[in-house]
Amino acid sequence: MFSGEKEPVLAGLDAAFAAGSLTAVLGGSGSGKSTLGRLLAGWLLPGDGGTLTGFLELAGTRLRFTGTAADPRIDPGSWGRRVGFVPQDPSAALSTVRATVAEELAFGLENAGIDRATMAGDVRHTAALTGLTRLLDRDPVTLSGGQLRRLAVGCAVIARPAVLIMDEPFASLDTDGPKTSLPWCGNSSRTAPPS
Repeated sequence: MFSGEKEPVLAGLDAAFAAGSLTAVLGGSGSGKSTLGRLLAGWLLPGDGGTLTGFLELAGTRLRFTGTAADPRIDPGSWGRRVGFVPQDPSAALSTVRATVAEELAFGLENAGIDRATMAGDVRHTAALTGLTRLLDRDPVTLSGGQLRRLAVGCAVIARPAVLIMDEPFASLDTDGPKTSLPWCGNSSRTAPPS
């Protein structure tokens, strides 16, 4: 429950997601979809303006929350290595300090200490998967909304997380966008996501 609210944003939620599955969470505006996505991705930390009770489990690690100061803290760095997240506003997923799309894609890999040759290959591969190859030298601030979303998806998948959470994944994309920027969604003949 968020501070100042009379009702919990999410209540009675029990969800498990099988490896290799594609799950859609649907609901009206304000129903808690974004809150759930941010919580599962480690972007909404327990205690950040609200109370969390229950548990989150990822890859055999279970964190139990009782709504008290003694609750465990999610380490966003280690959680983020396993869970990629594309927020509703794709620019929120970008570093904002990189001059090109290629540098933005490489940013997380640089922070993880990946060698340059591997990084360059991963950038090319991810750009091809997300339809960004022609844009690698462009400044991210010059991208359209759909191109920005493709870049946010690329930044989320380049490290090959086990889980990918996307909030409003098709917003700002043209009709070909979902097939190009999310090649593993809805088209079994395309390349599967990195594993």
